[in-house]
Amino acid sequence: MKRFKSKLIGLVCASSLFFQPVFALEAADISGHWAEGEIRTWLEKGYAKGYESGEFKPDAPVTRAEFAAFMNRTLGLSDIKAVSFKDVAAGDWFYTDMLKANAAGYISGYEDNTVRPYARITRQEAALMIQRALNVQQSDYSKEAAGFSDYINIAEWAADAVGYCFKEGIIKGYTDGSFMPDRSVTRAEAIRMLDEGTKVRDRLREQEQEQEQQEQDQQEQEQEQNGIPESSTSHRAFYILEKWMSGGDAYVEFVEYGVDGTFSAKARNLEYSQIDEERPYVARIRSGEIEFVKPINSKPFDSIYGKVVEKSGNFIKLDTTPGSTDDDETFTNISLSGSTLVYEESSKNSAAAIGRGDFIWAITEDTIRARVVEMLTEDELENNRDNPPYTDGY
Repeated sequence: MKRFKSKLIGLVCASSLFFQPVFALEAADISGHWAEGEIRTWLEKGYAKGYESGEFKPDAPVTRAEFAAFMNRTLGLSDIKAVSFKDVAAGDWFYTDMLKANAAGYISGYEDNTVRPYARITRQEAALMIQRALNVQQSDYSKEAAGFSDYINIAEWAADAVGYCFKEGIIKGYTDGSFMPDRSVTRAEAIRMLDEGTKVRDRLREQEQEQEQQEQDQQEQEQEQNGIPESSTSHRAFYILEKWMSGGDAYVEFVEYGVDGTFSAKARNLEYSQIDEERPYVARIRSGEIEFVKPINSKPFDSIYGKVVEKSGNFIKLDTTPGSTDDDETFTNISLSGSTLVYEESSKNSAAAIGRGDFIWAITEDTIRARVVEMLTEDELENNRDNPPYTDGY
């Protein structure tokens, strides 16, 4: 019976948040209130509603569920994530808001697996929820709260959040120098807090966008200066010309088939000793660096060496043991396409140029599809037909 009664009370309170009476914009008890301006704005936007009595009750306490609903609306939170709190059921008016709160990561519940949606939210709880919703990592903000006369009463788990919210002007202290961490948050205070929190969120977004733009501008500038190809998440074929060390990092000079010019970039995923000069690799350009793709990555790349013994259309039959006798020969097939990248020191630079008798080193995807092929010269083979020129599996 008590649970039913508490749910009924909560539902009545919730109706003041979500159902718009015709008199809501003329609530009788907000005139002259210190938060009158913010309250009227919220009423106009539909973030908050008045009561059937014609009042707004700005100094009435706010529950944890109501505060979450306010947060989700003002901060524009829409992602949801399932919850398993014992006191949250699918039929509760705040059920979806709890899913949003869980997805945003600003509410985690208590040790007894409850979230206590009908409990009045305290000032320190509100501070923690706001800090988490803004995705601000905890730091040494607690020192910002040390000046409050009742700092000793602020819970350890909330000290950082209280300091952050005070520093950013989201939550203020009282005229007597106290914070009153366990005091219930009123409807007017919740509106003021979240108004200020929204301003901080907008500022953080602007800073993040500015930082991203600066990083992009810097990357484009470095690409222009260093001649780095355009970034791409897709895998491409490159031919490494030279390597060197600088500042403890490995760098390579390379060319990309079909792209004019010679480029250089810092190498990722391979150590300096693992990089061979004058040979092809599968890689991608990310953040101005060349990221070598290993066979253990998302797409299975294999390396195959051999002598072309047959070619029919786009299919090539390779003798992968060209130095062996007839009884010990091993053959494999690979397929070519118009997009297969072919490297050769002479003018041959297309799949059509590959013919019988050529020795090739191929990097294939899914075992058979040749993504890049190097046509080996006599100097590269060094009169050794038995073994491939590279043995590191790329």
